[in-house]
Amino acid sequence: KICLGIIYKILVAAQVVAGRDPVAIPAPAPVVQTWTISLIGRDAQAVTVLDENGALLADLDPVTLARLDQRNPMRVQRAWEVWRGTGRTLADWQDSTPPPLLPLAQTTPILFDTPKEWLNARIARRFDAMLAAGALDEARANLAGWNPDALSAKAIGAPELIAHLRGEMSLDAAREAATIATRQFAKRQRTWFRARMRAWTAYRPVPA
Repeated sequence: KICLGIIYKILVAAQVVAGRDPVAIPAPAPVVQTWTISLIGRDAQAVTVLDENGALLADLDPVTLARLDQRNPMRVQRAWEVWRGTGRTLADWQDSTPPPLLPLAQTTPILFDTPKEWLNARIARRFDAMLAAGALDEARANLAGWNPDALSAKAIGAPELIAHLRGEMSLDAAREAATIATRQFAKRQRTWFRARMRAWTAYRPVPA
């Protein structure tokens, strides 16, 4: 089996021998990029989600609006949350962003890349584990107020389980659809890695 804990220890030891301060970051790729490439220097606090982008856009400042893809609901909501959560506009944060706390040139960036077949099998097991942990009950609790246009409805697996509860597909079909959607998301992440982490040292553990 792949033991990331042991791998981390080996990498940390190698960094210490090289005279560098080791930093292991088991985090989503955009978070890593935020730490190594100059982006926004502070996370926005989660605030109330509004379903209509128009209500959010009306609150944003002209400079942020000019830079923003106003047709992208995720970017609109993120800009609104930054303003509401920090008291400063997204444009203000961007303009005052200091140099990155962890300059990429001063690190040895390593990209862990697992075999696609191994990952796909884990994706399938993960959704089964979610069902066993009560994902269907959670979907049932949200059925009465379900709004397909809400951002929360974009969560992988949610539309499929709602469709099952509405009698539109079997549970097996919902499981398969959600698993496929997760694999597609993983593929987009691999594309993101190739585009933005091309210069990183690639490491592919070999499953036993």
